[in-house]
Amino acid sequence: MARRLAEFLLTALLCWGTSRLGLWFVPFVAGAWFGVLPPRRGAVLTAAVAAVAGWGVSLWLLARESLPVGATARAIAALAGLPPYAPSPSR
Repeated sequence: MARRLAEFLLTALLCWGTSRLGLWFVPFVAGAWFGVLPPRRGAVLTAAVAAVAGWGVSLWLLARESLPVGATARAIAALAGLPPYAPSPSR
């Protein structure tokens, strides 16, 4: 449990720090690294959640500073295979 938490925190900090430096592709590299390592139960899930957390915190901080984050969010969504815009709720 402590090892998984340490992996999560290290990966999240790595993704957050590198995305703040403009290296937004690092979570993909981290995911590939976890894919190459010997399989361990929950390792891929830990890496995926940590990458999302690192990116999310970085985008949230940029938005909090009133910087435009729409283009970055669309590029990340496209790389992840998601639609560029969230569907609007039907009324």
